[in-house]
Amino acid sequence: MSDLKTGETLQLPVAAACELATECWRLGTLNKASFLFTNDRLVLERSVRLLNDILDRVGVRLVDLAGTIYDPGIAAEVLEVQEDTSLPDGASVVDETVLPTVMCDGRVVQAGQVVVRKAPTKQETAGDVA
Repeated sequence: MSDLKTGETLQLPVAAACELATECWRLGTLNKASFLFTNDRLVLERSVRLLNDILDRVGVRLVDLAGTIYDPGIAAEVLEVQEDTSLPDGASVVDETVLPTVMCDGRVVQAGQVVVRKAPTKQETAGDVA
């Protein structure tokens, strides 16, 4: 048993903080699942909110890029690019976050992984017509 007392600082390796943050994100994603009953969903939602508050207090922040405009400069690895003819020319959108970006005290400590949807280029569209 440790001699640590409540209120003392506990050092957590960055890898462990990333893992904890990622699992918290996964729980939040699971909470959106349709197979959960309303009461279960509320309990899980509260737990995820509390975990996120704790992470925030220690300077750890999750970034879920799903639904945002894709910027090649973001801290995320693109796992797949899917063409989407419904997007305006030149547009790219993060369709899915496979792994969230984790930041600690404003620094990226875990790059995310995403799936991107993009509009086909005019050359690609012109090639299809020929």
